[in-house]
Amino acid sequence: MGATVKNQNFSIQVGDNLDLLIIVRDADGCDLTDLTGSTALWVLAEKPGCTPLLSKTGTLTSAINGEVTVSLVPADTADLPCGSYHHELQMTDGLSKVTTVMTGHARLIGDSAP
Repeated sequence: MGATVKNQNFSIQVGDNLDLLIIVRDADGCDLTDLTGSTALWVLAEKPGCTPLLSKTGTLTSAINGEVTVSLVPADTADLPCGSYHHELQMTDGLSKVTTVMTGHARLIGDSAP
């Protein structure tokens, strides 16, 4: 499985929908990782090492091309306070090998719309 890609940051307004498209590459950083037979787990936590506030199963949108999509829906962030959080994606391959392939910061921004 690929090396961990760091500083994958994004912002979302609390209560919005967002599809996170994540491309997993081999350790060389160039070739796409074939994710066939793998599962994806994305988590959001206050900071690295903390218990996740939110866990989502990623969808292998194109396993052969290393594409994983994590879909956030309004209920996922509606009750979270605005601020900066840690997020990461862990892949488990067909041999049960777990690899963290992506980490970063997620910024939750307040929404003034009703």
